[in-house]
Amino acid sequence: MSTTPHFPTEAGSNAVDAAAHGADQAIRSSQRLANQTLDQLAAQVENARTSAGSALDGLAHDAANLAHRGSEAMRHRSDQLRDQALHARDATRGYIQHQPLKAVLIAAAAGAALVALGTLLNHRSHR
Repeated sequence: MSTTPHFPTEAGSNAVDAAAHGADQAIRSSQRLANQTLDQLAAQVENARTSAGSALDGLAHDAANLAHRGSEAMRHRSDQLRDQALHARDATRGYIQHQPLKAVLIAAAAGAALVALGTLLNHRSHR
């Protein structure tokens, strides 16, 4: 039995160093690839976010335009209806002033027709 310590040889030491160096290079290469992949993914996410933001901005702008046009159309139609109502009122006043007897007879006939219709509907609902 030998009691002398066993020291690694220089060749063995070089092989270990070479293996360690190769492992370091493999790790660094993997890290670079992972970083590049993450950078590409981050860029794609940013592009998608920007595109979605632009699309949403466009939709919001279109919705605002549509709401504005709808509001303008409603305002225009409201003005038209008000003008028609004023014209009908003025025409009715003129007719009553120029033809008072006819206006009273027309009003009485319309009232009698409504009473007759109400009576008819009332009799049918009690059957």
